[in-house]
Amino acid sequence: MPRFLVFLPTAFALVGSTFSQDSQNLVKDGEFTRWKNKSPIEWKVEIGATTGVSGHESQVAKGQGPSLQFVGVKENQSWKYVSQRIAVKPETAYYFTFSGKVTEIKREAKQFQNCHANFAFFNQAEKKTAQNFLRISTDDYAKQSMSFRTTADTKFIELGFFLSMTGKLNIKNVSLIEVDSSNSFEVMVDDMDRNYSYFEHKKIDWDKLVHKYRDAATLAESPEQFKKTILKMLAEMNDMHVWINHGQQRFLKAKKNSQAAANFDFSIVDADLSNKKTIKNFALVGLTSDGFGYVRVTSLLNISDEAQKSLMNEIEDLYSAPGIIIDLRLNRGGAEPIAVKIASRFASKRTLYARSKFRSGPKHSDFWEAPPRQYFPLHGHMYRGPIVCLIGPNAVSSGEGFAMMMAAIERCKMLGQPTRGSSGNPQPVYLYDGIELFYSRWISMMPDGTPIEDRGVLPDEYIEHTAGSDRTFERAKAILKQ
Repeated sequence: MPRFLVFLPTAFALVGSTFSQDSQNLVKDGEFTRWKNKSPIEWKVEIGATTGVSGHESQVAKGQGPSLQFVGVKENQSWKYVSQRIAVKPETAYYFTFSGKVTEIKREAKQFQNCHANFAFFNQAEKKTAQNFLRISTDDYAKQSMSFRTTADTKFIELGFFLSMTGKLNIKNVSLIEVDSSNSFEVMVDDMDRNYSYFEHKKIDWDKLVHKYRDAATLAESPEQFKKTILKMLAEMNDMHVWINHGQQRFLKAKKNSQAAANFDFSIVDADLSNKKTIKNFALVGLTSDGFGYVRVTSLLNISDEAQKSLMNEIEDLYSAPGIIIDLRLNRGGAEPIAVKIASRFASKRTLYARSKFRSGPKHSDFWEAPPRQYFPLHGHMYRGPIVCLIGPNAVSSGEGFAMMMAAIERCKMLGQPTRGSSGNPQPVYLYDGIELFYSRWISMMPDGTPIEDRGVLPDEYIEHTAGSDRTFERAKAILKQ
């Protein structure tokens, strides 16, 4: 059995940078220049996965450049893993980078689908507590990066590289640095240059923006001054999925308004409902005066398993209704998998609802497309009647993912106004003094490949909102009556 899990997709980056970190590098011989007996001296070489049959092993060798080269053939029964353990400080930010390329990689029978870098965390008892992976897929050297912060119990980390397929994998320029006040701005710039997804879409002149704020950020005399400076810089990107966490608070300065005019009046909706049941602070279920089911979901964030189960049970209690209204007009997002659980109760077949792509090359226009986002019917727990979904500009982020799920159901009518058009799948970059920068890592797209950023999910029928009424809700009931 393999020692490592099959590659788990994570956010990753592949673009060159002028950022130099050689003087701070904690990795020993990250250039793979020192070898003995066909092994890199500072690195441990061992079997990382096996079919359980003794026999042909994959090979590691000194590549051109120099570099570390893995060579795999279809006859391999065991695959080598190359790693190095590095002592680190607890509760400290680090930045891991390397350059990698692949040649004629393919998975064959009895092989494991691994072609990645990884770093694992070990606690004071030297027990592995977590492991992360970076997929390697370009056919020319491309720099990749990952930011992380150690926990209070972290003793050391293990950097490793692994190939368990046919072909060649080359690795060079491996670096790990501690992030501090002297390099935080450059770490931020370096990581965003290689990972941020909307440079071209939003027409951001990244070099100009960095130049404008570099001196003020690098000369900042305190973490607070540094934070204020980069917030001004990031605000110019006009992206709601770019923010900073610091000291238990979130700071968002995007020019794009985080609020939008409401196209709902829930006081009118609630007055029409009977059998109302509130699930924590994120959902409300009831029956309209016409006997239709009504489900309002306002958040997908930090919802307990117990609360999710309660909502699913309440939804299933509506299955005898002649139609159901799903109201997402104030859904602020959170965890898209929770929305999948709800949408699965309305799908009659496997449903592709969205696509997404991530940066994958040295240019801001280089992307790789991830597997399609889809969900499956929940057999035995499905509602087969008509559905109307209400949307508007206060549906944002994963709330828009939820709207995309409903829009992909053929018998579901979408009413209201376009959603916000802001989806980023943000992940953190850890800077000094506990500052965490989050920013957009993907481009979320409709099934036909149309990005929803700054466009939103569009309704089938656009409805103006007027004060003192909820025309969208009333229209939903009228459609179901038909």
